[in-house]
Amino acid sequence: MNSKFYISTLAILFLAIVNALRIPIISDLIDKFKSDKSIDVPQKGGEYDLDVAANSSFSINLAGNPTTGYQWYLENESEIQSSSIILVGQNYAQKKNPGKMVGTGGNFVFNFKVNEVCGQVLPDLYFVYKRSWETEEPIATAQITLIGKCEKEQKKMMMEAQGDSVVTAKVNEPFKVELAGNPTTGYNWVLKNREEIDASPLIYQFGDNYNSDEHEEGMVGVGGTFIFEFEVNEDGCGKELPKLSFSYERSWENESAQTAEYTIKLDEDSCKPYISEKPKEEEEDDEPRPKFISEEKNVYVNDNDDFELSFSGNPSTGYTWLLDNEDQLVGGQYIEYVGMEYREKENKDNLDGVGGSYVFTFKAHGICNRNGLLPKLYFVNKREWETESAQELRFIVVPKNCEHN
Repeated sequence: MNSKFYISTLAILFLAIVNALRIPIISDLIDKFKSDKSIDVPQKGGEYDLDVAANSSFSINLAGNPTTGYQWYLENESEIQSSSIILVGQNYAQKKNPGKMVGTGGNFVFNFKVNEVCGQVLPDLYFVYKRSWETEEPIATAQITLIGKCEKEQKKMMMEAQGDSVVTAKVNEPFKVELAGNPTTGYNWVLKNREEIDASPLIYQFGDNYNSDEHEEGMVGVGGTFIFEFEVNEDGCGKELPKLSFSYERSWENESAQTAEYTIKLDEDSCKPYISEKPKEEEEDDEPRPKFISEEKNVYVNDNDDFELSFSGNPSTGYTWLLDNEDQLVGGQYIEYVGMEYREKENKDNLDGVGGSYVFTFKAHGICNRNGLLPKLYFVNKREWETESAQELRFIVVPKNCEHN
């Protein structure tokens, strides 16, 4: 007699007897596993989707009858073992059988646990219904596609928050791009074209942050939201703005798990004042107007260092450089305004009306460990008796030499 046939026959009879008599030892093991979700698959098999979350459990119940010699097998068990999905156990549960009849069918039950899902490539589960001693194709197959909860939230967030990958922004008003992720997996969302954004005179990135989802104390592996904040200035009206390209990646890997790209669309109404107020021709002004020494709009600062911003000017014309948001920065948590000093140019001949420089001094405090956005620095050049300024400048403080940069 074929040894495989003999062993399989004994196994089938054993399962049938166990389930008919409901031997307590086996029953207790089965009852101890409590799954959060389950899928019932008919004997003919099929394809199904199952949403799974981190630190959860689920069961796959496949209808079958071992007394016929057929059993359900997990075809890709080795692939599952190398993933974040754990096969806890498998058993056969016979249907209710008051008469204790032999040959009654039931369910082959496969129990699984889920570790991480965010940033993970979850394997599909492949099952085959066959006799162990036969080499023919199985008479039925089943495929279960696992969908991570954070993947669904990511797709939903991207569609609801941004709509078709387009971000609508208003001139000189911050806007956010929010991306779901889980840094405990090693993955982080990063702005891939940051150098392009930093070099652009039209758009500024002045903040990025991560907010963890609400969770019970002590729970680990919880995901959250990566938040990137930008602002487009009035010079962007009527011009092509750079796209925002993001990558969900591990720093030590070459390939990203996911990418996202957004096109910025400026609100037309917010651009109207800047387009209509631009004069067709610049009229000559008898009064000399100050000129900004540096063309940089980003200020790169080491943490806990003093730094200065210098503007050329001439107080004899009535124009003075002022820090427009001084109240916000005096005693500030991250950027502290120390003070301003006017330094006159060298004047050997003691001439009147010689210009100089307005030097503003600031101190950075813990900007590498900030939990939020750094304040901007707003400067205006104006006469005291006039309501409108002759020139306005804005600067973004960008931390440098931080460990996470």
